Amino acid sequence: MNTKRYLTLFMVLLLLFSGVMTPWDNVYGSAVNSNAETKDKTNLQWIPHNYRINGTGKPIVRETTVDYTTGLFTNEDTVLDFIDTSSEYYFKYISGMNTKNPLITYAILKGGATEKLLKYDSQKKVVTTLADRNINDGTIDEVYPDAGMYVVEKGRREYLVYSLATNKLIHKAKERPMEHSNIFVTNYLYHNYFEPELSIGALYVEAGTYYDAKNGYVSYPGEYPYEIKPNGKIVKLHTTRENASNDYVDKRKLNDTVVLLQTKVKRKFKHELIING
Repeated sequence: MNTKRYLTLFMVLLLLFSGVMTPWDNVYGSAVNSNAETKDKTNLQWIPHNYRINGTGKPIVRETTVDYTTGLFTNEDTVLDFIDTSSEYYFKYISGMNTKNPLITYAILKGGATEKLLKYDSQKKVVTTLADRNINDGTIDEVYPDAGMYVVEKGRREYLVYSLATNKLIHKAKERPMEHSNIFVTNYLYHNYFEPELSIGALYVEAGTYYDAKNGYVSYPGEYPYEIKPNGKIVKLHTTRENASNDYVDKRKLNDTVVLLQTKVKRKFKHELIING
């Protein structure tokens, strides 16, 4: 009996505190905001008119609020009446970090040869079209709300970076811009080996590489990793690996007890975690 009670309590806690396990998460984009004072959580979804959970027959942005004290859900829908439902369309999920203002959510509306970058402010109940593009001029690769930018992939080694605030082109990159996250594997075992470390949510570009039969993958001459600032300016990043063919030894303190030691000799890589010496 006690085991069953503890298991039930554990499941309730997971539902309350885990964004992964909430029933409203789906591939159409969402933003979650928790309010400790009112003990509720708000979630935003972009839902096509024919999606099974919609029920309105119209494309909508749905604001779902769950009350932690009662467990009750309430929905409030904003109709997207500018979408032609007679033609095929869908919303593309935004995976860029959105922690600074989670009550604003973004989605890419795709249909035919066009795509629109949409923004919804749940406090004002207003939907804004930030960009209306023809996919022949490049497609929106990703949106990064915390960095205040979105990226368009135009062609091979051609990426256009736009400001979310002004929708103006602020930078052109030869490699796909990436977002600095707090994921250990991404930051330390793969890339993001910069000193000093970037702030979470910052956008940066790696030096491009190509394959050389003698040396393996090497960096293009004159290219280096850099951070893109919201105004379009770039800041060179300091690293031991500016050239992909260089051997290196990196030693980084992850916390008070753990050190990460990474070594590259020719084409062999070694990663070691040193715990308590």
